[in-house]
Amino acid sequence: MHSEGNSGEARPDPLTRELLLTRDRSVNEAVQLIWERFSRWLGSMATRKTAGDGDDLVQEVMASVLQQLPEYDGEPPIYEWLRRMLRDRARNDRSRDTRQQSLRETQALSVRESLFKARFPSPEARTEARQKLARLNVAIAALPELDREIFERRFSLNEHPEIIGDAIGMKSAAVSVRITRIRARLSDAIRRQESPRLTVL
Repeated sequence: MHSEGNSGEARPDPLTRELLLTRDRSVNEAVQLIWERFSRWLGSMATRKTAGDGDDLVQEVMASVLQQLPEYDGEPPIYEWLRRMLRDRARNDRSRDTRQQSLRETQALSVRESLFKARFPSPEARTEARQKLARLNVAIAALPELDREIFERRFSLNEHPEIIGDAIGMKSAAVSVRITRIRARLSDAIRRQESPRLTVL
């Protein structure tokens, strides 16, 4: 009889019992057993959850397995135990990525504000510049998420295209081309804001 939440996986109870018996002899042998039996299945699920390369996520799950296996009592069955572990790790990774993105954006805004005050010390120049900056911010906000990240990294955090490429999985030459396109897109968006009539022609 299958346990609830097992989604019809074949013979989870015997597999769980085999794992527990192996674990009682050696935790390392049990970890190896999990890797041999479930690594391909975990990899498939991890790839779906990460929309790409799930190898890092699988390695994180296996590290959690090694840590938690000595206390594992067979509930939930092994398939469900691994599925929940992978799900939780994926959620943690997404939360971490969101926090990092928020921090980058906060740092970028701080840098822009500091440069702005240094460049435009007089109130009149600052007012005009703030209007231009507001138009730029509107144009930046309208960029696709990846383009926005590239722009912030390059022009607010002053990262080299090679560093940006390593962070987002893109070749530095491709990042440079994309930066050129982003700048052209922003310039066009600002011109349309300054001359709204152009948008209806």
